[in-house]
Amino acid sequence: MLTFTSRRERKLWTWVIVLILTIYASLGVAPAFAAELRERGLLDGIFFTSFVLIGVAAVVQGWRSGAGGLEAGIMLGAGAVFLMMFFRIGLPEERTHLMEYGVVALLIFEALRERWGSHRLLRPAAFAIMVGTLVGSVDELIQALIPSRVFDPEDIVFNGGASAIAVIAAASVSAARGRRISQ
Repeated sequence: MLTFTSRRERKLWTWVIVLILTIYASLGVAPAFAAELRERGLLDGIFFTSFVLIGVAAVVQGWRSGAGGLEAGIMLGAGAVFLMMFFRIGLPEERTHLMEYGVVALLIFEALRERWGSHRLLRPAAFAIMVGTLVGSVDELIQALIPSRVFDPEDIVFNGGASAIAVIAAASVSAARGRRISQ
């Protein structure tokens, strides 16, 4: 029987599982859905809008939590790296990997911090990046089994990169916030 240290941890792990299952369940239908959106001229706009909304949510969260200059700089830097990766990935439907595995890794990171203590950063960060990359690797292995999909090792790199950037940014913001508060 799984035991959780808090309701928040249980909720975070539930979201991790729901998100992973949703990602895996959508692998077979995603190409048809993307083709339909592309045919209607909506694909690029939807992905760009989603990316912007995630950025706006990060800025609002930072503002609501009273982020300092260093924290804002870290978030801007992470956003710039995500934006560079976003434009480096040619197909819009492949760009979902940035959002999917960044969010998966962040949820895992937060769940582990809840379990191991919010003052700890390195161990949950490393574990979250590894698990986010592993989940992304399984995504690619599943795609190898689906006739309409293609296994792409480069996507594994992007999945791991998205996991790493999101978690390193979150851990860095937490460390900066802890340093600012303790001064």
